[in-house]
Amino acid sequence: MRNNGPNNVFLWKNRIEKISLEETLAVLKKQEAVLVRKEKVCDLFLEGEHSLQCETMPLLKEVMDLENDDDSCDVYYSNKGYVSSILWGTGEPISWKEDSMETEWLARLNGECNLRISDTRMFVKFILEQEKTIEQEEWNYYFRKLLLNVLRENADLITKEWEIDGEGIKIEINKSSLILSELYEKAIAKTGL
Repeated sequence: MRNNGPNNVFLWKNRIEKISLEETLAVLKKQEAVLVRKEKVCDLFLEGEHSLQCETMPLLKEVMDLENDDDSCDVYYSNKGYVSSILWGTGEPISWKEDSMETEWLARLNGECNLRISDTRMFVKFILEQEKTIEQEEWNYYFRKLLLNVLRENADLITKEWEIDGEGIKIEINKSSLILSELYEKAIAKTGL
């Protein structure tokens, strides 16, 4: 068994109708594979070739009887490299109010972010909690929306805690980018990315 899907997506799902012991699971470079049974995330396999035996699948073994007729499971292959460049931006300007100067700044912000899976189990669990399969374009929209929400929620924090005013965001673009990057990493970490 190996991943037959495209290499430019976060995750590719293969269905195994019957697990055969001693079958080989091939996990390519920059990939991981995780076995899932009835939406329970089980064993994780790193890059390489793995013989499927009871010893290599302890978590899956707990949730299924390999002698039973219904011994199917899903294999999710994760791409561990960076996947799409997600362009994001504010359609409408975001306003910052400076209490000390009684000033309001308007700014349009945009950028590009690259995402990769950092925790395959967590990401697959996050996927399984969603109500439907999400295509790559929908993921791009989801993360764009998440990033903009983080920006809106933290605009005051950026200006007050790091003492960057609305005009300073344009001037101190590198410092602002690092701050936003840290905020985004925290927001996205709960998805396993």
